[in-house]
Amino acid sequence: MTRFVSVVIAVLMVFAGCKAGQGERCAKSEDCASGLVCFSATEAQGNSIQSESLKPYLQEDSCVSLENLRAAEEKARAARAAAEEKARAARAAAEEKARAARAAAEEKARAARAAAEEKAESARVAVNDGVGEAPGATRAKGQASPACRSSSDCPLYGRCVAKDGECIAAGESDAECRASKACSASGRCTSRGGECIATSDKDCRASRPECSRHGKCTARDGRCVATSDADCRATGSECSLSGKCTAKDGECVAASDADCRATGYGCSYRARCSAKDGECRIVKDADCRGTATLCPKYGKCTAKDEKCIAANAADCRASINCSESGRCTVRDGKCVAATDADCRASKYCSSNGRCTADGEKCIN
Repeated sequence: MTRFVSVVIAVLMVFAGCKAGQGERCAKSEDCASGLVCFSATEAQGNSIQSESLKPYLQEDSCVSLENLRAAEEKARAARAAAEEKARAARAAAEEKARAARAAAEEKARAARAAAEEKAESARVAVNDGVGEAPGATRAKGQASPACRSSSDCPLYGRCVAKDGECIAAGESDAECRASKACSASGRCTSRGGECIATSDKDCRASRPECSRHGKCTARDGRCVATSDADCRATGSECSLSGKCTAKDGECVAASDADCRATGYGCSYRARCSAKDGECRIVKDADCRGTATLCPKYGKCTAKDEKCIAANAADCRASINCSESGRCTVRDGKCVAATDADCRASKYCSSNGRCTADGEKCIN
């Protein structure tokens, strides 16, 4: 664009006696009056790209002044900057939405699995010994009964044998337990006292997700537990995603702010940067102010009841949403467009004509 303006100045100096006036048609700069130049692709002299960017602001093939050229250049520069900022904001919003969706899906799946396991754990199939068998039929001690084998307790917990009105894990070997979900998921691969329990570190370490995800890789008192920080830190999600990198009372817990801050998404986007009661939580304003979006974009820079909220006008006015969408006034923990003045000072007004506040947002 600088080259184009330089060419224009040179043309103005050479062709000082042209005829066409401001805004009148021309084919070349020689057609224009003194102090004017012909704005056309042929006059750009290699600056066709810059010339294209000025077309929305100048009439093509017409005589224009140097002042108008400079004004058009400034408008084009501002338009490019606005477009780049809008694209950046759109990318950031898309990334945030995608991360939130992944986190929500993971949490939903985790809750569903926990609910299914709890339901199966509490459900007991009340069957009498011999139910489902032909009259007079006999079964060897420890042999699985048809009714128990068809129940959900058999594949889930290895309880495939009926005894005293219940299905229990009581096979001659550990085969039923090892074939169950209790073994592969929780390391409970040994039949003992009518239940499948964990008796070896090897079984615990092979379990998914008990060891691989929750750091519970050591057999103790019939179950797999977390006994070392190393086990917690080696997990795929408890430490890296939730900050639970310290072993305590058989569980992996969040014990330091440093571990919480290292979680990436949990701290940077959800502000869960402080360790409290074994979890990473929102505790102080610094947690909110350090996020990538909550404070800088939405003005939610104050911690309250383990949430980030907008608590003062200064934070709202400093937010991206204030300059872009006019949400510059604090109300009920968030930033809103409360006045027309908020909207008129925003890009929504200058770019989209949304210059009126409805109390929440800027509208046309």
